[in-house]
Amino acid sequence: MKFCQIFVLTSVCCLTIGFAAVALKPKIKSIVDEMIYGKIHLIVKSQHAKNPKLIKCIMDVLMENETANKCYAFDVMFNQDTFKSCVQPFIDGAKSQCGISRFSQQLIFSISIVFLLIFPVIIYGFIHLIFYLINLFRSDA
Repeated sequence: MKFCQIFVLTSVCCLTIGFAAVALKPKIKSIVDEMIYGKIHLIVKSQHAKNPKLIKCIMDVLMENETANKCYAFDVMFNQDTFKSCVQPFIDGAKSQCGISRFSQQLIFSISIVFLLIFPVIIYGFIHLIFYLINLFRSDA
C-alpha cells in the first residue's frame, strides 16, 4: 500500500471513531452517571439504613442537583475513599434539605389540624353570639 492510501484509510477510521464517539457521548455519560449514582446510593444506604424515606429524598435531591457531574474525575470515581470524601458534603446538604422539608411538612400539617379543630368552635361561638344579640334586641323592643 502506498502512503497515500494508508493516510486516507487512517483518516476515515479516525473520522468514523470520532463521529461514533460524538453520537454515543450522551449514552456513555448516562451510563457513567448511573454508575456514580449507584455508588452514591450505596454510601447513603449504609449511613441511613433504617430510614428508606430519607434515602429516597436524599437521592432525589442529589439527582436534581446533578451531583454526579461534580465527582467525575477518573481517580475520584475509582478510589472509594476519595469518592466518599467528594460526595459526602453533597449528601450532608441533601440531608439537611430533606430534614427542613420534612419539618415544614409536619408543621403545616399540625397547624392545619389545629385550625380544623378550632375553626368550627369559633364559628359555633359567633353563631351563638349573633343569636344572643338578636334575642337581646328583641327583648328590649
